[in-house]
Amino acid sequence: MSLKEQYIQDLTESCKYLDAQVAAKATEKTPYGIWKIQEAVDGVKFQLGLDEVKNSSEDLSAFNTSVSNAETYIATL
Repeated sequence: MSLKEQYIQDLTESCKYLDAQVAAKATEKTPYGIWKIQEAVDGVKFQLGLDEVKNSSEDLSAFNTSVSNAETYIATL
């Protein structure tokens, strides 16, 4: 598996997690008081910004939608 394929697989799993957390209206926080879903959003955004991902031919719209939906949910917390 190439590095790009690994990133896409990781993004797929991470966005499934984000979607599930939004659907469940998750409100868990880390021991540091940060929303767990916010940490997941930050991780996905970091990976989306990697050259191997952003310069690939992959359609990233579903990942961006998951991030946007999660950010909208976080704003309601």
